[in-house]
Amino acid sequence: MINFEQTILILTFCAGGLITATIVFWSLRLGITPTPTSARVRSKLLETLPEIVDGNIYELGSGFGSLITVLAKTYPDQIIYGIERSPLPCWISRLSCRHLRNVVIVQQDIFQHEWEGAGLIVCYLYPGAMEKLSKIFNQKLKTGCYIVSHTFRLPGWEPESENKANDLYRSPVYRYRVNHPENKQESGRTDSNLTNDRQPAVQAHN
Repeated sequence: MINFEQTILILTFCAGGLITATIVFWSLRLGITPTPTSARVRSKLLETLPEIVDGNIYELGSGFGSLITVLAKTYPDQIIYGIERSPLPCWISRLSCRHLRNVVIVQQDIFQHEWEGAGLIVCYLYPGAMEKLSKIFNQKLKTGCYIVSHTFRLPGWEPESENKANDLYRSPVYRYRVNHPENKQESGRTDSNLTNDRQPAVQAHN
């Protein structure tokens, strides 16, 4: 007869196996595993973020929510949307962010989202995703929207700033802006509506 301790051990083993299988399945399907942003890269990313954002804030591939909590504290008066397709990280991040009133976790394919109200997009993805998003951002993001990415560049765009994290890999952190002068040829937009980084902006949420 199986005793209580053995039952707990079996249940724990089964739960661990299910969690591992879920992560492996979605990692193979999406082409990337959930990888948290390290503390040193996160610190450099915070230095790179704009002081004022005109519009909604999104983290693409928000994973287990380690970065989105920092964004929520950095921009306490705005809604931070975490977009994550994999169900397990999405569920865990919802649980860990439940105390943050300005965080919304959405289980969705990042390539299917609409970006009309975006003022800042933060991402740590992979080269294939960045290449696909490069074309989507050119078509859908409004003038003045910021894009902050670390490790991987946004193909076809010139960053307005590039910083190196103080980690082993000297991980780069890029900041782009829609219709930044270097990107005019790529985006086909005019810069008449480009807002200054320090200019007061109307926030989409209070």
